[in-house]
Amino acid sequence: MDRCARSLTDPYAIVDELVSKGASVKFLKEGQIYSKDSTPIAKPMLGLLGSVAEFERSIIRGRQAEGIARAKERGVYKGRVRALTNEQVGSGTRMGG
Repeated sequence: MDRCARSLTDPYAIVDELVSKGASVKFLKEGQIYSKDSTPIAKPMLGLLGSVAEFERSIIRGRQAEGIARAKERGVYKGRVRALTNEQVGSGTRMGG
């Protein structure tokens, strides 16, 4: 569920779309199953678990940003390696083509 719950609306949208097509959705770690025959408690549980996943994701983002800021202060964070040269950027061509 963590992977599909980047925001609270994501799990609802994904589960609703799949269930509307006749599929069942089972989150193995959480032990939750969603289908057209789900119990009334299923939707609030999806919201609760989705909220926790969204909260965890925001905590991770904050820690990541803090770590990057500290690494930049120490001068050890240089960012991602460039995929294009300045000439490629200027000419509008891509790598390998």
